[in-house]
Amino acid sequence: MKEINKSEGLRPAMLHKDGGPNPEETAACCNTSGCCGGSSITRRRFIGSAALATAGSFFLPRMIMAGPFEAGDFQKLVPIDKKLDPAWVKSLFERGESEVLRGGDLKYVGMPIGGICAGQLYLGGDGKLWHWDIFNEQHQTGSKHYKEPRPATEGMNQGFALRILSGAPPEVRTLDAGGFPGVTFSGAYPIGKVTYSDPAFPLEVSMEAFSPFIPLDLADSSLPATVMKFTVKNTSSARIEAELGAWLENAVVRK
Repeated sequence: MKEINKSEGLRPAMLHKDGGPNPEETAACCNTSGCCGGSSITRRRFIGSAALATAGSFFLPRMIMAGPFEAGDFQKLVPIDKKLDPAWVKSLFERGESEVLRGGDLKYVGMPIGGICAGQLYLGGDGKLWHWDIFNEQHQTGSKHYKEPRPATEGMNQGFALRILSGAPPEVRTLDAGGFPGVTFSGAYPIGKVTYSDPAFPLEVSMEAFSPFIPLDLADSSLPATVMKFTVKNTSSARIEAELGAWLENAVVRK
């Protein structure tokens, strides 16, 4: 494509009805000095040449932004010998024990126990469920919550309770911090364990909550389900009959 000087400019080409240049305009152009021959260009030729130039730019070699590097370049930043304490390295491979939370530490516990892409749900420190992200409302958490964590707020009325039927004085205890003074939480994701105990109560309860996460099994790992397993232990010498109950607010008529 011949370079066109500013003095020459581009004449707007009138197109014939068949899509080609207008013969009358071509004849008039050829009577003008410097118009005919290699210096003339029609609109079709100009658009076609521009399109080819644009397409060609995609085939240019990729620009290299960094490198090539040598081994010595990395040793300056990350030395081969990091002088790590062998005892500390060994401790990284030890299973260890889960931290047990109690008292005021239970306030900010929120362990996710919802299925993959099935809506969010948190397990609180005393076993109550909160952060019911199932109403198409955004409840976003971000980096600021590491410094100022959100306290557990139910959002929906839900809970479990234990009732003694025989073998001890009839009594009903809710399975939460209000029903038992001795509540502990230990989390080993994806399983959270909550225990309820009271020296004045003949039964001790433990609860494990988790989502059915199965490695490499997307279908079962995305089930909209939360498993809550309760174990009741009789700490007295008497035979006791008890029952476990639960309640959950109807979310359909809640809004």
